[in-house]
Parts: sequence; structure tokens; C-alpha cells
Amino acid sequence: MPLSYFYETDCFNLNREARLTNAAFHRLIGMINKVFSLDLHNRTNNHDQEEKNITKGLLLKNNDIAARIDWTMALDKASYVVFDTETTGLYPFRGDKIIELGCVMIENGCVQRDKTFVELIDPQRPISSHASYLTGITDAMVAGKRTLPAVLLDFLDFVGNRVLVAHSASFDLAFLNKELGRVAATRIYNPVIDTYLLARCLLGEFCDFSLDGLAELFNIKVKGRHTALGDSLITAELFLKLLALLKDQGITTLHDLQNYFLAQKNTCLGLPEHA
Repeated sequence: MPLSYFYETDCFNLNREARLTNAAFHRLIGMINKVFSLDLHNRTNNHDQEEKNITKGLLLKNNDIAARIDWTMALDKASYVVFDTETTGLYPFRGDKIIELGCVMIENGCVQRDKTFVELIDPQRPISSHASYLTGITDAMVAGKRTLPAVLLDFLDFVGNRVLVAHSASFDLAFLNKELGRVAATRIYNPVIDTYLLARCLLGEFCDFSLDGLAELFNIKVKGRHTALGDSLITAELFLKLLALLKDQGITTLHDLQNYFLAQKNTCLGLPEHA
């Protein structure tokens, strides 16, 4: 049975101090990966080799990204990738999986709608009726699609060393990091900005911090809600609004933002499971 270990994102520290759950098992990850690569289910040698290549690729790619991250970058000069996931349910450690991953790039202070990444993913388990109703994604639509580890290779290529942005980021990253930890003993290393947390800190008197509530507050057009790319585009527009508010407060670098979050930590607690 697979271990339910993953790397928990500390959004107040912009993902600089992620914590590995079940840390006692960390030393055994290499051994566990070898067990996963054994022909326990009569898999072909080609399939085994493909899995090993994916694992090696994820490790090399992610280590390279980690080495190229610039934590001193100015917020208005940084490139961002705003991303979202759709899943079979809300609980990654009860077996729920990602069924769609989508993202859009922000460069030069603008949402680059021609620079997107979106892909359906085979979760290798049934999609709940509620998730299917909400997202419009059915079992038939994901059957035969690539699994998450293979998709993550292309996702990390798209992201590079850019800053990641998501609404209720800890939810999406739990799914991503659980799978990364399982297959490659690694995690997402990019700086991560959570727009839910950012809005909580900047708009403390406001009461509806859901993506819909904040979109209404900032007059952001809602289109493609509960699709990975649609929610990414809405979140990207929201992030630019919040970025302008940060600038007004003199917060101009990632270091400034990290210090701001840590100073606000006692009043900005209470992240939801998902928006």
C-alpha cells in the first residue's frame, strides 16, 4: 500500500519551509521507489523503464528549478504561473486524484492568454458524481490520458523557475506534492503565493474570500468556473489586483512579501480546503 507522505506547503513562508509528513519514512523513499518499479503487476519491461525515466526526469528537472530560483526578485519584474487543479474529490490522502491541471503565465504585469498549459489526467480511479457534475469531466474523458507523473514533466517545463500562484494553494499543492513525493522523492520548490491568503491579509474586513466572492469584489469576469484553465485565468486577474495593493503598501520583493505574511500570520489564519 502506498505511503501517504507529502510535502506540506507553508504559504506564509512562500513555500520556503515546506514540511515532510511521515518524516521517519523519508530515508526509505529510495527503497520504496525501487519497490514501485518492480514487476508486481506483470507490467512490461518497457513500462517499467518509462516509469524510471519519468522519476529520473522529475528529479533532474526539479533540482535544476530549485537551483535557479531568485528569492530577491522584484514582484513587478517577476514572471508568474497561475495554476489550478480539478480533482476526483477533496481528500488526497483518502485516494482522491487530479483529473485536470491548467495554468497561465503572467509576464510584464499582464496575463499572457496565449501562454497556457492544460491537460486532462487519468486518475486511475472513478470520478465522483459530484466532481463530475461540478467540473464536467467524466470517466470517459480521462480514460487513456496520461497519468499525473508524466504530465508533471511537461508542467515543470512550462513553469521553470517562475513564481507559482494559486487560490487556496495548499489544496492543489497537497495533490501535486503527494504524487511527486511518491514517485521521485521531491516536491515543488518554486515560490508559491496563495491569493486566498493574500486577500485575507490585505482585505481583512471583507467576508467572502472565495474565488467567486473576490471576483465580484474586483469586477473580474467569471468564465469557465470549475475548469482548471478557467479558474487559473480568474485567479490571474485577481492576483494582479492584489499585486497593485501590495505595491501601494511598499511591498515590492518576494522577501518583503514573506515578511509581510509572517507579520500578519496571527490575523490571517484559517485556510479553507478548497475554493
